[in-house]
Amino acid sequence: FQAEDGIRDRSPSRGLGDVYKRQGDHLVVRSPDNPNYWWGNFLALPEPPPDAEVPGWLETFARHFPLARHRAFAIDRAGPVEGWIDPWRSLGLTYDAGTALVASALHEPPRPNHDATYRPLHTEADWNALVELRCANNEDLEPDSYRTFTVDSVRGVRRLVDAGHGQWFGAFLGNDLVSTMGLFTDGSGIARYQAVDTHPAARRRGLAGTLAHNVGLWGLSELGARQLVILADTHAEAIKVYRSIGFVDAEPSHQLEQAPPGERLTPSS
Repeated sequence: FQAEDGIRDRSPSRGLGDVYKRQGDHLVVRSPDNPNYWWGNFLALPEPPPDAEVPGWLETFARHFPLARHRAFAIDRAGPVEGWIDPWRSLGLTYDAGTALVASALHEPPRPNHDATYRPLHTEADWNALVELRCANNEDLEPDSYRTFTVDSVRGVRRLVDAGHGQWFGAFLGNDLVSTMGLFTDGSGIARYQAVDTHPAARRRGLAGTLAHNVGLWGLSELGARQLVILADTHAEAIKVYRSIGFVDAEPSHQLEQAPPGERLTPSS
């Protein structure tokens, strides 16, 4: 799951699936209830494969996800991308560099926002507002497909909350949801932030940093987490926000994705 300047989650991507299964030399991650969730349905590889094997990995993905129209791969321990990224790009996949950050304690951001109310989402209106906020941030993807993904994604989030795995929070200015994120754990003592989103009209006001600080304190005290984890775009402004409240860089992440035909409205960098 990856956040960007704004601060928002980019696409049907950057998340956690519901089912993990190791298949020999790779990990298969699935979200059976949300097949449009790119990064809830992906393959994770322990290292970059040899160039000649890259086409075969697209075939492997198709075998695991025969109905999927996207392609998504996470590469672990890849180091510098020079020398292994070109074969993927030549097959139509785009690359994103991320950084995993960790913290065991947090402090307030340099410019906290005390105008908003920070609380969990709990009413039907709150959850509907989350869908609308995410859709308001969509600049890259076909709107109808993105809304379908978002509705399914929020439904899955509510199931996780109801099951006691974590909580979804929002920053409210009056009755308006203007920034939001989740925090979830598998009970191991590690809690991971999910889908940081700030409305376009409310950015650069300290909302996301203040909310992330409050959510992290909740996770450490109420969720029983010993370590907080967040994944951020290495080159985006959001990573500075996380560092400003106590997160430190832990390791790089490497993601390759191919959008379904017609669903990406603007080219990826």
